[in-house]
Amino acid sequence: KTLDIEIITPLETYKNLPTHCKNIAILCANGVSSYNIDNIILKNNTNINTMSIGNMSIVQMIEKKISPTQIIEDLNFKGFIDYLENIKINEYKIDTLLLGCTHFPYIKDELQKITKLYILDPSSNMIDNLK
Repeated sequence: KTLDIEIITPLETYKNLPTHCKNIAILCANGVSSYNIDNIILKNNTNINTMSIGNMSIVQMIEKKISPTQIIEDLNFKGFIDYLENIKINEYKIDTLLLGCTHFPYIKDELQKITKLYILDPSSNMIDNLK
């Protein structure tokens, strides 16, 4: 029996990025995930540069119910964001931070407080697709 059920995943977000996203930092839980998302993005968006980062400690801290503010502080996200925002070569200046893990919306609001980068949260797009 075949069911007519639409499956919504983050993959559609990675394939159809907003046109203003040109240089994307992909933040994932681990290197394998960031590599896979990177490949999907580059296969479907030929004019985009990417930088992939995996950091399992973010997930571990979220699962320990540590507050987003504390995670941002303890993992020195300000230093990380400072690096992304201050790349000197225009061709590689990061304009977007992609949250490549289902845990990461937990820290999104705190991240937004410390950056001017566009934060791309695939879960928001997935929810929009349900409407």
